[in-house]
Amino acid sequence: MEHKTSFFKALYKMKPLTQTPSNRALRLLVLSFGFSILETLVLIFKGPPGTDVFAHYYYLDVLSHHGIVLWNNFWYEGTYLFANYSITPYLIGQILGLKITEFLVTLVTLSVGFLFSLPNGDSQDQRYFFVTFLVIWPFSVESGDLAYLSGVAFAAVSLFAYYSKKRVLYLITTALSITSSPLATGFLAIAVFSIEIHRTFSCKKEGNRALANVFASATAVLTRSYYIVVLEVQVVVVFILELAFASSNFYPFFASDAAIIIVFSLLSIVLSLKGLQDDSKSKHPFIHPLAVGFALYLAISVVLMVIPTPVGANMNKLSEISLPVSLYIATKVMKKVRLRDNAYTNRTVRPYLVGSIALLVLSAYWTYSEVSGPLLDAGQAYRQSQPSYWSPAISFLRAHLKPGFRVEVVDTPTHAEAYFLPAAQIPIVRGWFRQADFPNNELLYRSNLSDKKYLSWLHNTSAAYVVLTKGPYDFSAVKEATLLASKESALKEVYRSQDITIYRVPYPLPIVSPNTKVVRVGLETIVTKVYSTKTLMVSINFSPFLVPSSGCLTKSQSGLTLWHNPKVGVDSLHFSFTWRRFLGAIGYSLGVTSNLSCRG
Repeated sequence: MEHKTSFFKALYKMKPLTQTPSNRALRLLVLSFGFSILETLVLIFKGPPGTDVFAHYYYLDVLSHHGIVLWNNFWYEGTYLFANYSITPYLIGQILGLKITEFLVTLVTLSVGFLFSLPNGDSQDQRYFFVTFLVIWPFSVESGDLAYLSGVAFAAVSLFAYYSKKRVLYLITTALSITSSPLATGFLAIAVFSIEIHRTFSCKKEGNRALANVFASATAVLTRSYYIVVLEVQVVVVFILELAFASSNFYPFFASDAAIIIVFSLLSIVLSLKGLQDDSKSKHPFIHPLAVGFALYLAISVVLMVIPTPVGANMNKLSEISLPVSLYIATKVMKKVRLRDNAYTNRTVRPYLVGSIALLVLSAYWTYSEVSGPLLDAGQAYRQSQPSYWSPAISFLRAHLKPGFRVEVVDTPTHAEAYFLPAAQIPIVRGWFRQADFPNNELLYRSNLSDKKYLSWLHNTSAAYVVLTKGPYDFSAVKEATLLASKESALKEVYRSQDITIYRVPYPLPIVSPNTKVVRVGLETIVTKVYSTKTLMVSINFSPFLVPSSGCLTKSQSGLTLWHNPKVGVDSLHFSFTWRRFLGAIGYSLGVTSNLSCRG
């Protein structure tokens, strides 16, 4: 039985909301939606802190005290801040607070999922999809990734606007999505492109539905579809920003991530061809949106496995909706083969039965592995999230750390150190974004970490002290923690409390050397006394926007900064954005201008 939803239609004026499911299905969807809201509230306000949450606390802290700044000397030997990363969620978070913002963007995503479910609730396989999505998505808040969650929320509204043909709303929400999370917008682009390809083929005459026309149709979609063109324009803008604020950072695919993405995508494509081909009006199953979408996702992932980029293994974010999608595909496949072959024991059915089970098991494991970390270490995560946990270390470092040196904190699962120490004006070697660890801190991920290599790395990063907690540790820090606790370590223990041990690095090298004395390190500025006009090594990642008070800067082979011909006396380096330097930075990334940055 179908009921016209004039209320929703009048409120939203959107075409997908033209009917609701039967009363029984509607009750299940409403209960699932209500339960998902309750889940979200509990996880955000009573659950352990998410994996990335303290990085976002730090960004909000910087925004609160300094406004929109583009450079940060307190993380990763100098890194861009707000320049080539999300800005929209932090502007919202500055007004509402991080937890309220996190709740609202999750609520938006859940609400869009619920509204999409209304006209599809009587279909058993689609009902499974939406109910599973509503129950599982709240656990995505345990990632603590405010930027991605915000991007997904705006992308979800964009998808709703796309189906409803609301062009202005689509334009606005895609812009908000890409300024929140380009990755989320990338997933939106895959979805919209796949649907557009499907619609293009469905509109063609029977004789033109040939595989050879895939590329012609794709070209037509890329050049004629308003919705795709909007995304293309925004991608071009983001690409220009990436050129201007380029870095050498990349997020590698670990073997487990690559294997899961490849196997999951291939299984999804094969099973989609078997179970979903009758959903398409075309005789060619390869143009079903899910089959096209997974093919695109796999192709992009493989390219990113070969070409290092900051996106890299972030492609595994799809895991957060992999189980609902897998359940939908498996249900459709098994329904079809059961009707066609009348028995699950038939030999033609067994491969699809095994494939469906494998897809469900793999997606369940993938989802669990991505969201379970904070929940498994909830007690320790809560302790590490308290200021009192870090205050003894901060007090010691404020008393003993000289200007011009950094502190290495052995990484914790909460990454809380990335907020508490920099917020106290203590520069740290790392921070928290996995892609920013590569290539400078790649040593920590290797199995052959030795005391000699570790000490050399500490000297190269200008670390004067190392802070070690009782644990647990991030997987990248287990070898480091083991080495510090062993007798092989050359570092001397200088402080111990109930939770934290601090070691001193022998003969540390300052951020600016040699023949200098660093006076002050600020967010965008370094002030130092120079005693010689010789070329200086600056342990700061090179940027075309860094300007010396005298002399010139160039990029070293390691990606750090060389300071040529500084004047004797008090000198400084500061980050300075001008449109002239912006254009020069684009030219430098394209290889048409030099890497020379001089005063003025």
